[in-house]
Amino acid sequence: MHVYFGTPVSVRELANGRIQRNQYNLIPRDLPLNLSSELQEFVGDVAHLLVQLQERSLVLSPWSLMALVLLQNPDGVDWNMFTHKTLHLRTLTAQLGAQIDWPAQLPDSEVMMSSMSCITL
Repeated sequence: MHVYFGTPVSVRELANGRIQRNQYNLIPRDLPLNLSSELQEFVGDVAHLLVQLQERSLVLSPWSLMALVLLQNPDGVDWNMFTHKTLHLRTLTAQLGAQIDWPAQLPDSEVMMSSMSCITL
């Protein structure tokens, strides 16, 4: 198994020029802190950046897309419509920049069938 966590992010570098860190040097870390609006904005920006970085490293499997289609159709869906919706979802996610682990050399139906058989075993 190979796990890639992405490039390290330095909060110190992100805060450089935006937050004066020296004002917090003498404040005990166990005391609650009322954040200024500037600091709240910085924390929000960093949080959004980290989520975006995580999303860039995310790889979707065919089963993930298929499961989403199944969740949207709790009463069931026939195989042809299921295939159509899954392939449409694959196209949309690829257009939005998602990485999808979908073997290009295999027919779509074979990829979907093998994903289903892995889950049912």
